[in-house]
Amino acid sequence: MTATACPLMRMALIGLLAVSASACLVSIGGCSSAEASALNEVEHYGGAELVPEDDGLGSCGATFSTRDDPDLVIEHYRSKLQSAGWTIDPPQPSPPPVPSEDGVDVGSISLSAHKGTMGYVVSAETFGATETTFVIHVGEAN
Repeated sequence: MTATACPLMRMALIGLLAVSASACLVSIGGCSSAEASALNEVEHYGGAELVPEDDGLGSCGATFSTRDDPDLVIEHYRSKLQSAGWTIDPPQPSPPPVPSEDGVDVGSISLSAHKGTMGYVVSAETFGATETTFVIHVGEAN
């Protein structure tokens, strides 16, 4: 179980996925201290040490990559967030995987939770590759 942090700006495609998953997150001015604290409130998958930064979507974000099964990563966050007092939101149906031009199925996976006025979203696009990059967005919920 390993995870590595990576710069948020390199995640343009996954950022697009996260826009739909985090549409309920609102913040002005990027990464507040409350958002940064919330992002690191739970132990990150594989022991990754994530540095919160302005995600360009009006909330706080971070990314990491792992070769582990994406379902294991989502289950890790589900368990850790629940243990920390977050309420897991009902799952939204994921669209079926779509084959890319090179024949690789492209799918998505996500989890959202809330605690007080704060929202927490973990999402990724899966490309059938050996490594998946996850994006975490934390922000004030409307």
